[in-house]
Amino acid sequence: MKTRQQIDPWLEPFLECVRGHGSTGPFLLCLPEYRPDLARTVADVLGCEFFDYRAEVMAPLGWQAHELSLDDLDDVLKQRADIGSVAAFNIEALLATKSAVERRGWLERFVETSYSAMVVIPLSIYVDDAPVGLGRVTFVDSRLPEQSFLNRLAL
Repeated sequence: MKTRQQIDPWLEPFLECVRGHGSTGPFLLCLPEYRPDLARTVADVLGCEFFDYRAEVMAPLGWQAHELSLDDLDDVLKQRADIGSVAAFNIEALLATKSAVERRGWLERFVETSYSAMVVIPLSIYVDDAPVGLGRVTFVDSRLPEQSFLNRLAL
């Protein structure tokens, strides 16, 4: 992890949560807006692999991607965690193909799953479906850093 002087204030509560749980296992980071740049920042700060689920798993399947199950997602996350810590971005692309009940159930199960390494999932679309009070969920309510125009075009 980067030193405390280099950490943006919006990220500190999440890092405290991660440290409080021994930097291992599942974590949800609930952001007030869709920010791929901040997901990459989280991966960099934590020393995790940045993994774009939509790009790497769903996109190659094309129109068949909606057939992926939440069990398939579980398998991919477990495989990635067996290799090392990972920040899994765009998981919401698959969650969007499921009902609200399925999404909520999966998010609750996710934060209770045992992984061999850290698995971070940034949420922005389904923040309201995130479980509350389970200790591994951080809701960012502080002001996020501005995103540059060039950064928006690049992502």
